Amino acid sequence: MRSLLILALTSVGVASAQFSGLSSSADGSSVYFSSPLRLRGTTQSFNSKIFVLDAAGPRLSQARDPGPQVLHTATEFYNLVEPQVADDGSVLAFTGTRPCYFGSGCVTAQTAQGTIVDNSGHEILRALGYVNISPSGQWAVFSGRNTFGSSLSPTELIDLTTNTQIDVPYHFFGPTLRRVADDGTVAFFNQGTIVLWRSDSQQTITDTSIPFQTPYPEPALMISNDGQRVIYQNGNALVLYDRTQAAGINLASDVTVSATISDDARTIAWISGPDSQISVASTEGTNIPAIAEGAAEIVLSGDGSRLFAVTKTGRLLEIELPLGTTTELIPRTPSITTSTNVSPAMSISGGVAAGSIAAVTGTGFSDLTLSATPPISSGLGDVRILISGTDVPVEAISPSLVWFQVPWELVPQDYTLEFLSGSSPFETGPGTITIESTAPRFFGTAHGDGSLIVTAVHGDWSGVVGSPNFAYSGELIYLYMTGLGPVTPLVPTGAATPDTPLHNVNGSLGCQFEDGLTHDANIYFAGLAPGMLGIYQVALQVPYGLRAIGGVFGISCSFGLNQPAADGLIYVSPNN
Repeated sequence: MRSLLILALTSVGVASAQFSGLSSSADGSSVYFSSPLRLRGTTQSFNSKIFVLDAAGPRLSQARDPGPQVLHTATEFYNLVEPQVADDGSVLAFTGTRPCYFGSGCVTAQTAQGTIVDNSGHEILRALGYVNISPSGQWAVFSGRNTFGSSLSPTELIDLTTNTQIDVPYHFFGPTLRRVADDGTVAFFNQGTIVLWRSDSQQTITDTSIPFQTPYPEPALMISNDGQRVIYQNGNALVLYDRTQAAGINLASDVTVSATISDDARTIAWISGPDSQISVASTEGTNIPAIAEGAAEIVLSGDGSRLFAVTKTGRLLEIELPLGTTTELIPRTPSITTSTNVSPAMSISGGVAAGSIAAVTGTGFSDLTLSATPPISSGLGDVRILISGTDVPVEAISPSLVWFQVPWELVPQDYTLEFLSGSSPFETGPGTITIESTAPRFFGTAHGDGSLIVTAVHGDWSGVVGSPNFAYSGELIYLYMTGLGPVTPLVPTGAATPDTPLHNVNGSLGCQFEDGLTHDANIYFAGLAPGMLGIYQVALQVPYGLRAIGGVFGISCSFGLNQPAADGLIYVSPNN
């Protein structure tokens, strides 16, 4: 039987999540960021934490535990994001967030709290809402509060030198950056305009291209330290508005992914375009090197002399301006995606079966790499997967996914799962993998409604089943699956399946097509796919008499009632 390599069909793309919320001191000697990862060799939590990187290397700055559950949320605002450091490093602000559960029970819950600490870590102030500070560190503005059923003002401006508190009649929804100037001017979007508010005055900037704002996320809006230059994203462009000239100019003719300014807003940088490259507008002119994998987030030092960039593979770069000399501060840092979206500790949703291939998803693994010839090595490139401390065969790596084989020798139970890669000082912690006797799953692609279009091949090997290349009633087709359990004869872990003899599953697999009624399919072979590693091939006949509009039918395969089943959709031409 022929086999088909289909590993890439279920690859999942995710955004960069390793480091975010970049903030730099004025001279670029230190950069702060948030990350759910932990430093290698530590027992740090996998909640988002604040780190600082300077000449001494990266170290933890701020972290919190959730505390006990209270009503519909946690006691503490424990996911720490959006650090903002004053120019001289004397003051650090950051926002703690916490989730809220149970729907309507959350209408009065606060989910964000800003904190300000001095350079020794001593807490100066906590207040509800997302926090912004001015470059000088004098002013702090708290906004994004839940005011339902409370007497809280939507936004509060606080002079940290006098502890004077001022209610502000506008609000922003965090996280945001560079919203308050050194003179206490705060920038807000307000119903399709921009308001520059100060306790003794305000100015409205009208631009017909500014969209009415939805609560979150807001587009880029930043103000210079003297309050005279404003950079904002409208529906069409990134715009620089100079209040002294009452005029704006377009910097970028599309929507930016991330934008940043120096203190005086004479240097402005942004990420845009399909390849996520960095552009810089400066009075001095600049030379910005291309970043092969694209940039995810950037920040300028206050003096505009340095640009820090997180790439889509989790590298942190320092770019000296204007020459563009680049230094890699943190190398490629893979991050594992989890089903809960709370912790980056590695997990696999649902169980897997011994002998099958399985995958972990995330970001920053590598460019696409496939092992060429089985047997597969324990590691591929610099990537290793360990189950209970033992290396397992790694079969394929893409930027967002790593395929590996679960050893045949493992019995059904929970095991520790570890991912090792590269020389980054950050790591994803160990997780858990559940081994089951069988855990059937189809290979396929996502349908618009979240269901799975099953990958199937025509019996004459003329191509993949799909629209308009439907299968037809009575045709022999091949399906590809994982999780069908032990086979006879055995195949060693890490070895590709020989062409002969055939390696049949030990159980009795059944597959049914659904069109409102259940139609059993004749199965001619169910076993390991020849020439492949940990992938099963099922040869079956499409039942006669299927009835449906549009030719999409449900298909389900299992080893019997009350056993795990693989479910999906398949294209079959009806009534033929």
